[in-house]
Amino acid sequence: MKKILFFACALLLSAAAYADGTKTCKVKGTDGSVEVSVSVTDAEKGVCILYFSNDTDRNVNVRYEVSCGNGYPISGAKLVYANSEGTQQVSFHRQVFVGNVTVSSLTGEKCN
Repeated sequence: MKKILFFACALLLSAAAYADGTKTCKVKGTDGSVEVSVSVTDAEKGVCILYFSNDTDRNVNVRYEVSCGNGYPISGAKLVYANSEGTQQVSFHRQVFVGNVTVSSLTGEKCN
């Protein structure tokens, strides 16, 4: 019975681990933007992945703040290269994972 309950909980956590939002930074002087979204890939290990994309011809430094399932924001910075996509892995405290992942801010010097 414990195995069935554990499996059901794991299934619920994985179903709830999709990104609640995406933030976009419109890059000054261009028609493009930098975008970041977040998802949890492994709640058991406490792994959260940030997805970055830049569709401009400029390298853009951005600062982000995300909540990866624990309610506590994780802040950081990333250089997103021109016309590129990339990921960055961050860790959260898996014992307090509640299934909500959000991007609360995305800022940068070149952002409008």
